[in-house]
Amino acid sequence: MSGGFALTAADAACWRDELEDFVPPRVFDAHAHLRNEAFMAPGVPASNDWRSAETSFATLQGISAALFPGRAVRHFAFPLPLRGVDALGISAWAAGAVAADPCSRAAAQLLPEGDAAALARLIAGQANLVALKPYHALCARRPVRIADYLPLPALALADRLGLAVILHLPAGLAPDAAELRRLCGDFPRVRWILAHCAGAFDATALAAALAATRGLAAVWLDTAAICDPRTLVIALQGFDRARILFGTDNALGIGGCRWRKGACAGAMPSCAPCARPAGKRA
Repeated sequence: MSGGFALTAADAACWRDELEDFVPPRVFDAHAHLRNEAFMAPGVPASNDWRSAETSFATLQGISAALFPGRAVRHFAFPLPLRGVDALGISAWAAGAVAADPCSRAAAQLLPEGDAAALARLIAGQANLVALKPYHALCARRPVRIADYLPLPALALADRLGLAVILHLPAGLAPDAAELRRLCGDFPRVRWILAHCAGAFDATALAAALAATRGLAAVWLDTAAICDPRTLVIALQGFDRARILFGTDNALGIGGCRWRKGACAGAMPSCAPCARPAGKRA
């Protein structure tokens, strides 16, 4: 195992008393991260809240085995999106690592200036690369919209190959709802996975997001890092359950929060006291 990951007595009790009889024999974690500092440019400032922690696919599998004992866990894994990374190099490394499990899949990191031709060559050589993972924090523009970090040539490639695009919406779906609807029409073979229940860490944002996706059969949700049960209730009641993917966001924080401590960018009581600058969120 790696970093600061360790199960507590409370974790063990939660599994025994609440989850063991509920979790099925097979689990597919549709949102998991890998990290390899060998692909980072030296001297680039950190672009998220997490300290460095190497996360190999074997490390991820070990964490999943500890969290879901006795279950067969497969993964949809992709590099933790960081500024200054060799996106093609780390994507090839991640896909190669994930290939150790033929039932798991990988996504390629997509930069705002991504080279679609180079990306096409990478995907052609890695059968388990089935998605693109752009990230808002890799775009210099503020406020950022999905058009700012989704290069159209890469979207055309995703449409041609029938790939998924995993979107982390920093302000929820509302600012980008019309754009997403347009992109669904322009690129009909792309499947859109709106990570973190369309960025609804605050449950109140989700109902409007679900209304905005009505009629868009190519839109999916994942539940990664959603700790508010109200968000899950709204998603399960208001969205097609066949298009809701379970995700954990492992192994995002095993190195600990770089500001001080805590689990979720200062949004949870466990993060206090926190030195993270006011208003900053990865």
